[in-house]
Amino acid sequence: MEPDIENCQVVGFASGVNEEEAFERLIEKNEYIIETRFNERKMPDSFFEVEHTTNFINSLLKYAELQDFNAKFYIVADKSRKFEYVSKSSQAIFKPICERIIFLDYELVSKWHSNTYEKKLCEDSIYE
Repeated sequence: MEPDIENCQVVGFASGVNEEEAFERLIEKNEYIIETRFNERKMPDSFFEVEHTTNFINSLLKYAELQDFNAKFYIVADKSRKFEYVSKSSQAIFKPICERIIFLDYELVSKWHSNTYEKKLCEDSIYE
């Protein structure tokens, strides 16, 4: 099952003299960005966290804190880090959420994004 990323929203706060400066500060302050998809009742449906070089434990701990939400958890990282992810996520402390966490590698996310974009272009041309 592929998550619906068309309505993802970035969760994070930063200030600046304009949107660009605020965004730059957000990126500087956070090496990762959590994206959250909300359902029709405005409750979190899916959480995404990108783990480029940081430790998976931090993301897993955040997801453990969010386990009361009926939501899916996604970790996006290079496929070479999947073994590290599996070894960290299989620790006993993460047992209550391990079935809800899905590992996505960059290549899959890229294909998913491209397919979503292509689908949107097709739909736009059909409904014009």
